[in-house]
Amino acid sequence: MLDLGRPQGLAEAVEMARMIEDSGARIYWWEEPLSSSDDLENLARLSARTRVRIAAGEAELSAYAFRDLLLRNAVDVVQPDLSWAGGLTEGRRIAQLARLFKVPLVPHNWGTALHFAASIHLVAAMPAGFLCEYPIAPRARDRGGPEIPSPMMTELVRNPVVVERGYALVPQGPGLGLELDEEAVERYTCRD
Repeated sequence: MLDLGRPQGLAEAVEMARMIEDSGARIYWWEEPLSSSDDLENLARLSARTRVRIAAGEAELSAYAFRDLLLRNAVDVVQPDLSWAGGLTEGRRIAQLARLFKVPLVPHNWGTALHFAASIHLVAAMPAGFLCEYPIAPRARDRGGPEIPSPMMTELVRNPVVVERGYALVPQGPGLGLELDEEAVERYTCRD
């Protein structure tokens, strides 16, 4: 999967798509090559002009926006971000649309431990759920690395989602199956 940032427009995106195709790399998708919210027409044109799978939708706010992406054949993979798209309820609606259009859904996930858990629950509830985006940056302070992990992933809950050999285990228990660390919530609450 590639997340290269956004080219300046359709011509540059097509040029990049050709380079990806010619590279021989086995790329599963190119994420958000153009803004799905602001440039739907060119995203549909790009999708029609490349063999590279296009994934998009992380900034969309409702199932209606995903309906438009699917009706225009603008994407090969839809990526709703549950924190933007209306939570699990709207996520289920988007999953049903994707299923009707026979397009895979892989939740965009770059946020908090709660967001990750909600995304995992959505994938687990889908008849054909298969992937959930998970940042590969260090997620625990004791593992080191060049990046400092987000405290929203490492400190916000007492029992973080367990990932073993590339598989996230669906949290069990009430709600999302996580227990908030109330002290961390207080520490990171903005009162202004």
